[in-house]
Amino acid sequence: MPTTQSRKQHIKVRETQMEISDEKAPFTDDFEGKLADAQTQLEVLHTQRAELERQKMALEDLNHRKQEFLSGQLDLSERFSTAITTIERELFESKQEAEDLDQTRIAFTNHLNRLESLNPEAWPKNSLGTELEKALLILDKADEEYEQAVSHFGQTRKDNLF
Repeated sequence: MPTTQSRKQHIKVRETQMEISDEKAPFTDDFEGKLADAQTQLEVLHTQRAELERQKMALEDLNHRKQEFLSGQLDLSERFSTAITTIERELFESKQEAEDLDQTRIAFTNHLNRLESLNPEAWPKNSLGTELEKALLILDKADEEYEQAVSHFGQTRKDNLF
């Protein structure tokens, strides 16, 4: 059977092998370089994140202002459209009233001229009855048109015209 024997082994260790040197080992340099690069990247990412947040806020502000504009544009467009329709209606009615007033003025002028041209003193005595009958018809017709005009304009904005 084999016997186990102890053997002493002599290792020669130099003194410098056991000392930890102040110089950085190559893997330490590599680690510190990577750490510095990572910190630089982290700072860049923080800066980019802050810039993206600023851009996001600016975009949200622009979108809010755009919505405000679109809402105001729609509101004003509707108000202007309604106002234009109302103005056009008023202009049409005003033109109609102006035409009615002009026709009434012409008719009244004609009636006034006819009434002023009637002179019962100048009528011949033998046709006085006939002339008086004609004059009364003219007077009745003028009075009737006057009352129609008063009634017509009493139903419009010109109700206090006569």
